[in-house]
Amino acid sequence: MTSRLNSTFAAVIALTTLQMLQPVHAREVLIPLRDCPTTGPQRACLPENFLLSHNPDNRILSKNTDSEIIAKRYLITGRLSGGAAHLFQLDITRGIWDEGADTTDNPGVLPYRGRSSRNRPIILTTRGPLEILTKEFDAELSQNLFVIDEKNWRVVANFQVLYDWYLKTSLSKVKAWNKREGVCVSAAQKKPGPLTLSATGCNPSQTLTDASGFFHTPTNLERVIQLLPELSFFSEGEVDDNGATIQIDSAFATVSRSQVSYLVIYTGCSDCE
Repeated sequence: MTSRLNSTFAAVIALTTLQMLQPVHAREVLIPLRDCPTTGPQRACLPENFLLSHNPDNRILSKNTDSEIIAKRYLITGRLSGGAAHLFQLDITRGIWDEGADTTDNPGVLPYRGRSSRNRPIILTTRGPLEILTKEFDAELSQNLFVIDEKNWRVVANFQVLYDWYLKTSLSKVKAWNKREGVCVSAAQKKPGPLTLSATGCNPSQTLTDASGFFHTPTNLERVIQLLPELSFFSEGEVDDNGATIQIDSAFATVSRSQVSYLVIYTGCSDCE
């Protein structure tokens, strides 16, 4: 009897091990696009930083950052091109000096297409859009650009922009303009819905003007901090001669004005990795 139980237990262990190992080899491999497309509707895309909040169930299959190449493999659940939910192996390879490359466990910058009706991020892969269902794998979308209606003193838009992204502002919409690709898309935020292209595109003549002297008036910074408490650490910052930029250590905030009475505050880091 004991021998039979031992045999049964061994068979169960062998079957379980096989089930655990088999998907690693049979799983579909997906590769994110390196950049947002330059043609077609998928141009409505932003390069956004992605984070892995923690590593449950060995979501990171492998990571190699020992050479000039960063290679990572993630185990995720997702829907490819609107299909059924499946386990996928997501392979991300970047050069160590590429924009958005990340040597940590985080995925780094990926082409972000917006969010599904389930409010899950959608990225673009070589095989089509992928809705990522793994809850720990998401776009950071930390807000570093704020648009303020100067007349009514209220925030009308806030979102994250990376690299050469600028704004198109109007009385009804705020969109980001990719200087490199010449496309205009809606702001990336954590609510359901895809990014959309502007019907009229972005007119480069709508670029913002420097708000010289803004921070030379102390009450202006106080009002900004009241409206945006996350910028309160700039209260100890140093204003530049132009009065449009304030800096503390390597963090800075620059203020500009649009043609429709909007203040645009962009925050960044001058020497961050």
